[in-house]
Amino acid sequence: MALDTERVRAKRMGTAYAGLGLLVAVAIAGCGSSHASSKQAAPLHVAPASDRATFIAEAEDICRKLSAEIAPGRSKAPTVAEITRYVPKNIELERAALVELSHLMPPPSMRSDWQQMNRYRHVLVDDLIRLEHAAKQRNLASLTRVASEKIHEHKILRVLGDREGFRYCGLV
Repeated sequence: MALDTERVRAKRMGTAYAGLGLLVAVAIAGCGSSHASSKQAAPLHVAPASDRATFIAEAEDICRKLSAEIAPGRSKAPTVAEITRYVPKNIELERAALVELSHLMPPPSMRSDWQQMNRYRHVLVDDLIRLEHAAKQRNLASLTRVASEKIHEHKILRVLGDREGFRYCGLV
């Protein structure tokens, strides 16, 4: 009887981890995933084309590099062990990219959205730290909550990125 109870518990935990893995994969996939948006919002502000284009190109180079660095080796449905293994490196990569991005000066017409995008990037790094702690503690409730928050925050970042004409910087 005790053995049957253990099997049922193990099966439930396996199912919980599988579902959690999918949710976490979706949340983390926002960091560096490819982008296929059918609807793109028109920019609200318009700076001279050369200033906008130069700024976007510089920022996109940093974000594209980050996307390429965090994408390899990532599973579609990571286990808790995989999360604890690759999230610390992603935190370092994201922080380094934030430093680079913070040194860029956007045209005045893009400044507000750019600052807001960078604030969301900081929040997403903090979320990665929370995700790492929850994974180390094997806290499924926290993992699920943080993953859900990351999904929401990535959606907002994508909207801001699309509005200003970014591809990669709206994703990572």
